[in-house]
Amino acid sequence: MPTRVIDVGAPNGSEEPRLYITGGSRGSYVALSYCWGNSQSLTTTKESIHSRIQQIPMTTLPKTLQDAVTVTRKLRIRYLWIDALCIIQDSREDWEAESEKMAIVYEYAYITIAAAFANSTQEGMLQRKNILRVSLSPNGTCADDAGNLQLNDAEYHVEFRSSNLLKAFITEPLTGRAWVKQEQLLSRRILYFTRDRLIWICREESLDEHGRTRLPRDLWWSNILDYSGRLLSYKADKLSALAGITQAFQKNTGNYPLAGLWLEDLFHDLFWVPTIPTSRPPLEGFPSWSWASMDGEVMATEFKDGDPTFDPRVDVLDIKLSWSGKPLVSAITEGSIEVRGRLIWTECVLSSCNFGSRREWDIQLAPKWHSGGPSEDSIGYCFLDRVGPEGVSRRYAWCLMVMGFGLCQVLVLESVDGSATR
Repeated sequence: MPTRVIDVGAPNGSEEPRLYITGGSRGSYVALSYCWGNSQSLTTTKESIHSRIQQIPMTTLPKTLQDAVTVTRKLRIRYLWIDALCIIQDSREDWEAESEKMAIVYEYAYITIAAAFANSTQEGMLQRKNILRVSLSPNGTCADDAGNLQLNDAEYHVEFRSSNLLKAFITEPLTGRAWVKQEQLLSRRILYFTRDRLIWICREESLDEHGRTRLPRDLWWSNILDYSGRLLSYKADKLSALAGITQAFQKNTGNYPLAGLWLEDLFHDLFWVPTIPTSRPPLEGFPSWSWASMDGEVMATEFKDGDPTFDPRVDVLDIKLSWSGKPLVSAITEGSIEVRGRLIWTECVLSSCNFGSRREWDIQLAPKWHSGGPSEDSIGYCFLDRVGPEGVSRRYAWCLMVMGFGLCQVLVLESVDGSATR
C-alpha cells in the first residue's frame, strides 16, 4: 500500500476516519481522483499529522472527501488514499518522494473513484447535477428530454440523461486537470461520478448505468483532443511528453503504438482532423500521417461501430518507425506506412459550407477521368489539414480509398519529393 492511507473504519460508520501509516503492509485500498478547487480546506501538515493519526472527524472533511469515505465504506474496503491527507503538504521532501510514487498509487489501487463533476472539494460527488424540476397541474402531460411523462401530482423531479456518453465524460471539470490523464490510464478500474450518471471503466470494458460501452480508442482520443491543444515549450517533445501515458495504455490494452496512433486501430486513427485548420507548416520530426505533425488541436473522426464503412479497402504492406534512441522518448528518425489500394485523381473545390471553423471542400473527379471534360458533380467532401494560399479555391489531389462499402472514407494525399503524404 502507499506510505499513508486513510483508515475509514467499519462499514457502518461507527468509527471516525484516521490517517494510517502502512509501514509497507499489504492490503486493498481505494484511490480518489478529484479537483481541489481554489484551495483545499483540510490537509495534512507537519503540525497536524499527529492529530490526523488519532482521528479525522467526518464533520471536518469537505463534502467530496466525506462522500469518498462513504463510497469506500459501501465498497467494504478499509483504506482510502487522498493526496491532500496522505502527503505532508508543507514538506517539500515528502511531496517529492510521494509524487514520484503517484503512478504506482493509482496503478495498484483496487479501484479509483473519481469526483468528475465537482469543481472543488466543497461540491461533493454523490448528488446528481442534471435534474429538471417541472411544475404542472394535476393529470398534466410533460414531454422533455427524459421522455413523455404522465404527471398526476403537482411537482416531479425528472432525471435528464445525455445520449452522448463520451461527451458526458470529457466535458466534466475533472477531465481538465493535467494529472488526471495519468490517473485515468494507470488505474485498473475507475468509477466516475459524473453530473448525470455513473461511468465504469476497466481494462476490459466501459459501461454507464444504461449499459452503453466506450471503446479504448475513445478514451485515448479524448486525451489527445485535450493534450494537442496545450502549449509545449519544446514542440519536439510532443510525443515524448506522452510516453508514460502511452506505455500505460499499451500495457492495459496490449495494443502497439505508432507515433501517437495505434496499430490495431490504424485505419480509424488515420482519420484524425484538426479542430481548426492552420496555415502553420507541419512540425519537423514527425510523420505526416501522425497527428503530432500538426501544430494545433486535433480530434478523431467519429465512426459508428458495425457500420459497413469500416471494411478496409487497403492492404498494409510495410510500416517503418525508427527512433534515434529509446522508443517513445527519443526523436523519430524514420516513419512511413506503405499501403496498396485504389487511388482516384480528384479536383477539390472550395465549398460555401462551413462546419464551425472548418471549410468544406467538394471532391470531384479530375478532368482526365472524363473524356468530356471536367465533372461538376461532387462525389464527396473533405476537410484539409491546413489552410491553402489566399485566393486558391481549386486543388488537385490523389484520394486513397481506405474504407468503404457504399459510402467510402478516403484520405486526401499530396506529393512531397515523389512520395505521397497525408
